[in-house]
Amino acid sequence: MAEAPLDLASQKDLIYNQGMRNFQNFIEHSELSPEDRAMWETIMLKAPKGAVEAVAEYINEIPEKLKNVTEIIRLKKKAFLENDTNLLDKVLREENFLIK
Repeated sequence: MAEAPLDLASQKDLIYNQGMRNFQNFIEHSELSPEDRAMWETIMLKAPKGAVEAVAEYINEIPEKLKNVTEIIRLKKKAFLENDTNLLDKVLREENFLIK
């Protein structure tokens, strides 16, 4: 007996889950520090699904940008945690330069 075809939502979930497994594998085997890998794991668990998908697609298309995107995220996190508006301003101004 053949299985019923997946509905659209289930198909999207299946594609998302496979993409996240690929992205997670990519992060695990990258040259990032263990701390940066842990940061990405946290992002994948806590960030909105759409945001994680967008970043994963961007990095999967341009893998050499992983270090730049990681640096941007790390600096933004530091700026927010330290309430450092100067650092945040600097990061936001440099962000376009780093990921182009």
